[in-house]
Amino acid sequence: MKNLAKTIDKILKIEPDLKGQLLPIRRKYNRSPQKAMSCWRELLSILNSNVLLTDPQKEQIRKVLVTTPKRKRLFYTFKQVGPDDKIIGAVPEPIADKLKAHDRRRIDLAKKNVEADVTHNLEMYSEVMRKQALLDIEQARIWVAVKDHFKLWAFQEGNLQIKKNGEILVVTTRSRDGGGGGGGSTFLMHTPMGTMKMDGNALAQWFKTMGMKPPPGLMPPDTEKEDDEDD
Repeated sequence: MKNLAKTIDKILKIEPDLKGQLLPIRRKYNRSPQKAMSCWRELLSILNSNVLLTDPQKEQIRKVLVTTPKRKRLFYTFKQVGPDDKIIGAVPEPIADKLKAHDRRRIDLAKKNVEADVTHNLEMYSEVMRKQALLDIEQARIWVAVKDHFKLWAFQEGNLQIKKNGEILVVTTRSRDGGGGGGGSTFLMHTPMGTMKMDGNALAQWFKTMGMKPPPGLMPPDTEKEDDEDD
């Protein structure tokens, strides 16, 4: 709550003629701070009934009485659209709001993860891992909404990105991908360390390291052929 004595001083700088009415309230408040609410009601009653105040004075006094909190600017991780990006469309506002809220939760969780790491707090780290798993589920649901809206199910998810075009969130794909259809060669690999993007060759090498063959139809034809020759 504002300090009533300081508030009265600021009002008197705007309208000195109110001294006779406001100074008694100030003295009463200084003598008995516990009666602050009663003094505030008395002050507001005088200001609301005083016909001497001009409109400009009323506005200045209103600014003294009402404090507008400064709006904290939020920062996000979305990159601006680049020259190689092809914009598929603007993300609808309801989905964009979910994306922004999700992004902020990712940022806050990343900070928490750093804190858990530097303080060696296993309990906090466990909490971070659990929230990370929940965020992965939430992210999948948002991507379903995005793909449903733009009918993008034929696209490899790794070829799609959410970026900013000015302040508007948009879905983009690389121009050189030729539309980013199902035959694209960029893949998402979900690991305990996060999500990694791999091209066809890197993904083929990963399967080879694990002693496995890629599922039929997953790899681009030229990559599958190279893999067979190696066998």
